[in-house]
Amino acid sequence: AADNSGTGRTLDPYASLRVGDTVIISDGELTGDMPENVSYDLQTNVLTLDGCDLEINDENGIFASFMGDDFTIQLIGSNSISGTLDYGAIIARYGDTTLKGPGSLTMEIAPSQRERDPKNGIMIGADDTFTIAGADLNITSSTTGSGYFYGITREASYREVDGEIIIKDSALNITSTLPAKSEAANSGIDAQQGDLQIINSDVDIALTNGNIFGIVFL
Repeated sequence: AADNSGTGRTLDPYASLRVGDTVIISDGELTGDMPENVSYDLQTNVLTLDGCDLEINDENGIFASFMGDDFTIQLIGSNSISGTLDYGAIIARYGDTTLKGPGSLTMEIAPSQRERDPKNGIMIGADDTFTIAGADLNITSSTTGSGYFYGITREASYREVDGEIIIKDSALNITSTLPAKSEAANSGIDAQQGDLQIINSDVDIALTNGNIFGIVFL
């Protein structure tokens, strides 16, 4: 359920938050709708997944835009996002985002095979700073089509803004397999649009076929 108690917090009038096909916030206002095992607290600006198993069909997993620089996705227990993407499993735009534990998130995703070019395969994409803190993430993608793959990227940004990818006190596993003759990008962590910090974390990246870039930063 959405907790809208208190009067000390308002959101940007352009704020938007969706989980799967459920719109939680539209034009800065709570809709009252909420998926199973998901909650949002307006006062703390925290979206909590507590044992959530989200299945997506040619849609985004979590999409957040203009949610403010303190927006947080908290993981409690074991959570998952599975299915086929419209654009990304987690997309955060116009504001910093933190994905934190103590729980875990498993993503088993394939790009949509709808007719379009290119076919999207972004697991986590951000405009601004994206922090993973105290969480266990397992990201797996396999496709027989022509889609590309980015495990974590700031290439989702259409704006030239300062920001970074920060991974701290976390365990991150990224596995992607593209078709044998694919020339599409197959990238684990792409921080070309900002800095990258990996602090006290275990990061394991296994990429097969395609144009492979394990970790890229400037």
